Amino acid sequence: MKKRLLSVFIAAVILCLTFTACKGNKATDGNTDATGNDVSVSETTEKEETEITDETETKHNVFGEFESVSIDGEKVDYKAFEGKKLTMVNIWATFCSPCINEMPDLEKISKEYESKGFQIVGIPCDVYVSGDGTHDSELLAEAKHIISQTGVSYLNILPSDSLNEQKLDIVYSVPETVFLDENGNQIGESYIGSRTYDQWCDIIDGILAEIDK
Repeated sequence: MKKRLLSVFIAAVILCLTFTACKGNKATDGNTDATGNDVSVSETTEKEETEITDETETKHNVFGEFESVSIDGEKVDYKAFEGKKLTMVNIWATFCSPCINEMPDLEKISKEYESKGFQIVGIPCDVYVSGDGTHDSELLAEAKHIISQTGVSYLNILPSDSLNEQKLDIVYSVPETVFLDENGNQIGESYIGSRTYDQWCDIIDGILAEIDK
């Protein structure tokens, strides 16, 4: 009887995690429908969905002195973080439903916190052809469609060799979100999994309060 109850509990936990994060990438999984919903993508474990804490050491220059282009083809580099008190970098993928579902809330937050020296930057990580240095045209078109459908206006940067070498090659679950200061230094933890509007606001308010101390 205890084993049956334990099995039911584990199943419930896995079901909950299904709606918060995705694991893998479209290039390897290939499981998405026309609306961008994942069909049979492996989900994160309970440990992966929670925040990755690093309380003993601050991660510096997490994206390095990268060079890339925006989703509209404009040149972008590490200076995109300059002049902003806090930048929220949201790494997402076209196959990831939790990523897509939170994007309207992120757009709302981007507008509401703009006057506080805050910005959001997105990176659609799966549009990159690893080792080739190019972008998959179909996935790029899909990313543009998702951005249009969700009403996102904040900057989205395409993956590049330098971004991959610095960070994206070690991203195993999406969405992954990190917060940076104006020098590109990471503040606090990386956050794995999507969150609600209120949850993100609480996190952002807390970080801004620490910066203003």
